[in-house]
Amino acid sequence: MGERVEASNLNRRSISWLEVVAICSLFALYAGSPPPDVNEAHYLSKAKHFWNADWCSGDLFLNSSNAHLAFCWTFGWLTHWVSLPTAAWLGRIAFWVALAVGWRRLSYSMVPRTGVAVFTAAIWLLGLHYCHMMGEWVVGTLEGKSIAYVFVLFGLSALVRNRWNTTWMCFGAAAMFHVLVGGWCVVAAALTWIFQPHDRASLKSMIPGLFAGFALSLPGLFPALQLSHGVPEEVVRQAEVIYVFRRLPHHLVIHSRNWLFIARFVLLVICWAALLGPTKYLPAMKRLNFFITGALLIALMGLAVEITTLGQPEQAAHWLRFYWFRLTDAVVPAGVALAWAVWLANISSGKTAKRLSYIVVGAATCGLIASWPTYWSTQLPRASLHQWGNGGHHHWAAVDRHAEWIRLCRWVHSNTPEDAHFLTPHNQQTFKWYAERAEAATWKDIPQDAKSTVAWWNRIIDIYGSQVSSTMDTGPGLKWMSLTDMSAQRLISLAHKYQCQ
Repeated sequence: MGERVEASNLNRRSISWLEVVAICSLFALYAGSPPPDVNEAHYLSKAKHFWNADWCSGDLFLNSSNAHLAFCWTFGWLTHWVSLPTAAWLGRIAFWVALAVGWRRLSYSMVPRTGVAVFTAAIWLLGLHYCHMMGEWVVGTLEGKSIAYVFVLFGLSALVRNRWNTTWMCFGAAAMFHVLVGGWCVVAAALTWIFQPHDRASLKSMIPGLFAGFALSLPGLFPALQLSHGVPEEVVRQAEVIYVFRRLPHHLVIHSRNWLFIARFVLLVICWAALLGPTKYLPAMKRLNFFITGALLIALMGLAVEITTLGQPEQAAHWLRFYWFRLTDAVVPAGVALAWAVWLANISSGKTAKRLSYIVVGAATCGLIASWPTYWSTQLPRASLHQWGNGGHHHWAAVDRHAEWIRLCRWVHSNTPEDAHFLTPHNQQTFKWYAERAEAATWKDIPQDAKSTVAWWNRIIDIYGSQVSSTMDTGPGLKWMSLTDMSAQRLISLAHKYQCQ
């Protein structure tokens, strides 16, 4: 009898790991373009410089404050021993596996049946890719935010099981790697606790988890608080406006988004709301729905801030810089995927074979659809797709231009001193990755601290700006000049000014 139980447990563990492998494969299909991804060159270059200050010394972005200290400590040391692409792949694999384990754990909390987690992961991917409103993603490549979301999934799986101490610690660990991701999760979890007065842990019983979570968050919280410390108030205000309205309105300002993004997200919220009724009797699903409601309330508060500060860019930037809409992009698709699985499980009781076949077919179909974006990026990194053109008849031209860019960067790496500084094209984001040389400024690499943000913006305008509107609000008026359009005299003058050789 004991041997039979042991064999059964071993079989269940094997199936669990097979599910994790399947989910991880879905993630790799979706986000497995060659490194660097759009944000990988940004994060891993910063992490490499953190561990080796002589690498690309003098680069404004790399020498600015480290807002993501935990990420630099955790992954930067890899760059001492392996190349940047190898470090990216090692980090990606670790991230995908951890995220797959977290998702499988959360899904199994809702529907403890074989294969369902693969199906829900595929639906989640679809929602993340096609229904985000403000450009937030979870399943991607290596950066601080991606590691934070691993802890978010583990925190959610603890929350739906009513294990609040674990929940607070996981969200604190998420804040360690990305203070806003973890911070908004703490707020949404607090709202969840308030929403369910029955069947919840007492405040006294949660004190150990709250203290432990706060302690875990400090490596992320303390660097964030230092970003504007000791900087004059007018510089801080200018940096906030630059960050929100000039560099990142697509993530922070709803009225800057195309109506289609907003409409499809609203439709997703409607789908989630329609599934509330059929799933309201499951305690775990009820807690998750409370968490999603909290996230939506946070987004509505951000919308209220945006509406009430229209025409007041400094006040608006001060509050909108906190990414009010970030969490909804991540958790509403998760709520739809899991609620759908709960509903399907309830209506298909007693039809195991048919149900499993539907799950397999559905997961395969959704996986193919979700992995479609990567089809076009199998020849070159997404960072270069973003730069040179995306998909369709532009793709092969982008491949050719990327190959030329690599040859140029390799020539620079082999034929220039390691401490050389360069003027580089405004829109590229991989010069440091391939050439391993410092740059005067680049659009992608905006610093996080207030003083460096203003210095970066002044450089961007001085080097590449040909016409700038008189206000800091969004809108037309900001144009960029290509280096190839500049006269030799202007290029030489800029090179002297920013000590570029």
